[in-house]
Amino acid sequence: MRGVGGLLREARRRRVFRAAAVYIIAAWGLLQVLDLAFTSWGYPPKALQFVWIGAVLCFPIALVLGWRYDITLDGIIRTPPRDPDTDIDLSLRSFDYVLLASLAVVAAVISTSTVHQVISVEIPSEESGPIRSIAVMPFENLSEAERTDFFSDGLTEETISLMADLGEIRVAARSSVFHYKDREYSAAEVSESLAVDALLEGSVRRQDNNVRIAVQLVDGATESILWTGTYTRHLEDIFAIQTDIARQVTGALEIVLSSRSENRLQRTWTTDPEAYDAYLMGREFLRRENDQANFQSAVERFEAAINIDAGFASAHAGMCEARLGQYELTRDMVYFEQAEAACLRALTRDSEATDTYLALAYLHFFAGQHDQSELEFKHVIDLNPTLPDAYLGLARNYELRERHSEAETAFAKAIEVDEGYWNSHQLFGNFLFGQGRYAEAANNYREVIRRKPSYGTAHSNLGAAYYMAGDLDGAAKAYETSLAISPSRDGYSNTGTMYYYLGDFHGAAGMYRKALELAPDDGRMWGNLGDALRAGAGSPSETAEAYAEARDLTRSRLGINPGDAEAMAELAYFSARLGDIATAEEMLGASMNVAPEEMYTHYYAALIYEQAGRDEEAFESLAKALELGYQPMLLESDPGLKRYSGLDRFNALVTAEVGNMGAGSP
Repeated sequence: MRGVGGLLREARRRRVFRAAAVYIIAAWGLLQVLDLAFTSWGYPPKALQFVWIGAVLCFPIALVLGWRYDITLDGIIRTPPRDPDTDIDLSLRSFDYVLLASLAVVAAVISTSTVHQVISVEIPSEESGPIRSIAVMPFENLSEAERTDFFSDGLTEETISLMADLGEIRVAARSSVFHYKDREYSAAEVSESLAVDALLEGSVRRQDNNVRIAVQLVDGATESILWTGTYTRHLEDIFAIQTDIARQVTGALEIVLSSRSENRLQRTWTTDPEAYDAYLMGREFLRRENDQANFQSAVERFEAAINIDAGFASAHAGMCEARLGQYELTRDMVYFEQAEAACLRALTRDSEATDTYLALAYLHFFAGQHDQSELEFKHVIDLNPTLPDAYLGLARNYELRERHSEAETAFAKAIEVDEGYWNSHQLFGNFLFGQGRYAEAANNYREVIRRKPSYGTAHSNLGAAYYMAGDLDGAAKAYETSLAISPSRDGYSNTGTMYYYLGDFHGAAGMYRKALELAPDDGRMWGNLGDALRAGAGSPSETAEAYAEARDLTRSRLGINPGDAEAMAELAYFSARLGDIATAEEMLGASMNVAPEEMYTHYYAALIYEQAGRDEEAFESLAKALELGYQPMLLESDPGLKRYSGLDRFNALVTAEVGNMGAGSP
């Protein structure tokens, strides 16, 4: 013990304990400063861990230096050896009391912080399992200024996009989470509906050039809080906040990011708050109804953002989406060219932007450039295999090219990567409906309704599936629900078609007219109105006017996509009703060459041949349409085939197909 005691007294004489105390206080202060600095600079949390490790490793060096050297007024000198004839003064001095008080403060702060973290952060229960999917819920707007929802909603959307771009964690689609905006919900409800493990909730308060964002990560199974964070910054630091949120969430979930994901988090967006404001307002218009006015307003906002910061990649990508929307509505090639140019400008500024590649893929898809579109959808999947919209686009590409097996696989993959995304079930249902698999289609439409009960189109589509399977009562109820929720083109159109086959031609014409009020440039709807008028709801002149409008609009459709087999068949039918048999035969032949297995092409062919009195060809076309999935009960009720009603050959054809039906009622 004398040896140990002597060593401690010598350490006191050499002021080693004082050096240790100074080192601890200085290191702690430096770490506090670096913690704030690293967060502001966007450094990953692990960077601070390396500083901690360095501080601990340097502590023994500090002790050695404290033992060997003294700091005096004359500079740093070697500590002289102890004079055995001199007593060691071990009393505490004023500086020692200051050091002890400082150490006590540091210990108290560290202890309080540790206790606070233990109390406020709940560890997920073992029952909840690993979290690999989240829903970023719409951030609550706490700003006092009016009409600032565009900012909080825009931050939500940008956070979704940022986290979805990482690839290591599945993020619920924007359209799915915004269903819950301004609604009361429980974490368990959303977790079950969207098939996610956790929810990221938050609030935004903006005042002048400052913004405060508070977020929390909630376990969907236990509803316990896994992590919280609060950020108060200047507006120009908004991107650093979003990046830090993504880092903190993935860190809390112990997700290791790939080098690509790390690079995505470090990319520069824009440093100009005005450009970002204009960009978010553009995104706000894209979230609204898909009409020309909203798309044009979005274009103007994106142009303003680009004029402020020409290098703002996201603004160019937003311009691409807005022009794509205008092209989808009008099929005007000018919009196509502008959309393509905007997409390419965005990609020159951010070569790994999955959203931009996705928009470009859909652009080429709508233009009928299917080979190019397929390559771009696959490229998006290579960049991020967790995005359902990429698989959906690829599936629709295959569907149009009649690669049905590959299409079904892609639809199934879209549902697998995001089971809670309602649009995957919606589009898969449409695919199955087109294949004549009405019971399976109805199952998917019911999934859409379960996840998005206020979506009127899903009820309308369910009604169509019921109707095609022969359940007229179920169809009527579904259509009524659809129109009660949201009067839509599809709802009016499908209700009109039901009336048409039930013989209520005036009711059908009324429904089609209401549909045309919402979609005046829909050629198919004009054709449906022409059918209802021809069957008894209108005069010959009204009928011809409707068919002429349908013909002209369908011809414009073909001008954009000359390979659209369904449009060719429709143009053939409308031309035949107007007496232009030559054009009808030309378009019908072209449609057969492009898509010989398209069910509706053979159905239209039967109607054209019936009008021309070519009964043998009409019956052959009917048989082929039935073979490909057309419902025999509709043929029995079709006013266009009324002349065949009662004929043995017609009855035998329909009866045989009814006996062979395998779809059944949903």
